[in-house]
Amino acid sequence: YIPETSVVLWCKVVPIKVTCFIWRAVQARIPTTVALDKRGIAVNSLLCCSCIGAVECSEHVLMNCPFATMIRNNILGWCGLSHVQDSLKNSYDLLQLAGTRWNFKKKKERLVAICYGLLWNLWRFRNKRLFQMEGTSPSYGIDCIKSMVFY
Repeated sequence: YIPETSVVLWCKVVPIKVTCFIWRAVQARIPTTVALDKRGIAVNSLLCCSCIGAVECSEHVLMNCPFATMIRNNILGWCGLSHVQDSLKNSYDLLQLAGTRWNFKKKKERLVAICYGLLWNLWRFRNKRLFQMEGTSPSYGIDCIKSMVFY
């Protein structure tokens, strides 16, 4: 099942490559090890390179990995949305929340930009860990996301 992509909002403050990534992530079309394996590309392991406790699919990398969960909960708390953390099961839910949370255009656009920055950076941290053998601590990741979306 691929959810409708209408939750992906295109806004001017978000770079187009990030919005395209989000659009692909909602459809589970980012190149995780599971997706590559399904396409017949040989991979060393199907396990997540961060927690090594689960299979690396797009939802695990962006939402369910303990590393991603810790960062996401902190960022949502920073936005004053700590009460909705447990109701988010996948990236679709996160983007649905961002697109419908407030009726004020500026607030909605900022929350969308923060959520997109969160998911984009989680993907970047995963790639850095996998390809450059550079781990990122959750506290550094949180600071990186906050500074990126602030500017």
